[in-house]
Amino acid sequence: MDDSENPHGPFFQRFGWDDTAALAREIESVSADLARARKDDDEPGQLAAANTLGNLLTTARQEKAAADLEEWALALARRLGDKHEEAAALMNLATARQYLGQRDDAQTLFDEALDCGDPVLESAIQHHRGRCYAEQGRKDEARLCFQRALYLRTQAGEPRAAKSQAALDALDAMSEPVAMPVTNIRDRLTRTSETP
Repeated sequence: MDDSENPHGPFFQRFGWDDTAALAREIESVSADLARARKDDDEPGQLAAANTLGNLLTTARQEKAAADLEEWALALARRLGDKHEEAAALMNLATARQYLGQRDDAQTLFDEALDCGDPVLESAIQHHRGRCYAEQGRKDEARLCFQRALYLRTQAGEPRAAKSQAALDALDAMSEPVAMPVTNIRDRLTRTSETP
């Protein structure tokens, strides 16, 4: 999908499904899982399905619906004391907020997700956070996140290590931030107007 018309883009290496029909089917399937878990009063099942569905909705460019669902999932995870699902909800909520243009809020949520101390999700959180930093024009912070994700993924033998390496390569190739912060634009305009 082309993000050039999105008011909050452009985005740095945003994930997407090539087969949108398959994505829609997956959303429908997980929505049915969530409905069943609610009917059965299965709160852990609801939580797992909500986190999966929130991730899928963000991928389908339905970030507002994803954020609403992840806020609910986050509250449930905290009530249940499930740190793994809490970290997943925080990461998914952060990613939805990132793509809604709320990148500073997203960074706070990524911090909270890392504070959950879930070693299984740390590489994914670091990778997502790196993308957000890249979109904020914070290349040094982005590089550190991608390097950490690459290290963790390589140590675990994960195939996604290649995605972290590709992100580092793309970051090094960037000459300008993906989405320059307003303060940087203002500073550049001020310096330009002061030059004789």
